[in-house]
Amino acid sequence: MDNNSESNRSKIYYTISETADMFSVTPTLIRYWANYFPQIKPHKNKKGNRLFTPADIETFKRIYHLTKECGMKLEAVSQKLDTPDDEFERREEIRQKLQTLKSIFEAVNIELDNIDRKKRETVVWSSADEEYPPMEPAYGSEPEAPYDQDKGVPLFIFKSEE
Repeated sequence: MDNNSESNRSKIYYTISETADMFSVTPTLIRYWANYFPQIKPHKNKKGNRLFTPADIETFKRIYHLTKECGMKLEAVSQKLDTPDDEFERREEIRQKLQTLKSIFEAVNIELDNIDRKKRETVVWSSADEEYPPMEPAYGSEPEAPYDQDKGVPLFIFKSEE
């Protein structure tokens, strides 16, 4: 739905073309919805053109959301339109908050991936820098990690996996 529809809210009636432009759909679809849903009651001028009130626009907003964004079938949408507006508004507010949280979590996930990548690329710890009693590998086996022969301690160095 276009954001410029907010500036048109002061009008008393909207033509079918204006209504279609608000939702980026064809006038044919608006005409179909107006005929299908009894909740929409367009006024007609002397020429017979449909004119929609702000209340009709709000109903179109709900229809658009439920059909285009939620993917509901028209029968289910018709039943949903019979629910009180305050419930719809509450659910819409919750949906907006969830969208915001989703985008925040996606940003955090990207940041964690960047931190993890940087961590893998740096040397994390080397035990050769500290004093430990010499450790010898078990008889007949090779050490699994790099081994400092002078100090007798294993070296722990993490390198990038990429």
